[in-house]
Amino acid sequence: MQQREEMISQLELADEELRSSGKSAHWFQGCDETTKKVAEGVNGHLLKELLIASKYCDVAAADLFRNGMTT
Repeated sequence: MQQREEMISQLELADEELRSSGKSAHWFQGCDETTKKVAEGVNGHLLKELLIASKYCDVAAADLFRNGMTT
C-alpha cells in the first residue's frame, strides 16, 4: 500500500510540474476546442511519457486526447 501511495504521489507531482511548466498546455496546441474541452483533465504529455516508459505497444494512443478520432 505504501508503494502504491508513493507512486501516486510521484504521478501527481509530475502532473503538477508539467502543468505549471506549460508543457501540458503545449501538448494540446492545435487541438480543436471541443476535443480540448472533453480532454481537459488529461495530461497528455505525462500520459505519453508513461506509455513510453512502460514500453506500451501503442504510444500514439495518447494522441487520441489531442486529435480525437479520425475517420
